[in-house]
Amino acid sequence: MAIERWHLTFPGHLIAEPVVSRLVSDHDLVINLRRADIDLEVGWIILEVSGDDDRLAAGRAYLEEAGVTVADPGGDVLLG
Repeated sequence: MAIERWHLTFPGHLIAEPVVSRLVSDHDLVINLRRADIDLEVGWIILEVSGDDDRLAAGRAYLEEAGVTVADPGGDVLLG
């Protein structure tokens, strides 16, 4: 099982959508929330995401198709 770290940035229209929940239910990924900041206009979350390579790729593609920006958080995800 591979582990990746993703920095997700959400536009305002996706803030209330269960996007992260769908990574678990639809893509069979395990997530560990490391940091987050969400307001009415934009939000970001740093996740550690675990799963096989195909599921990770499918989950990332789902997020990008939904309008979420996925990037590598770099550095220590707890210290920022």
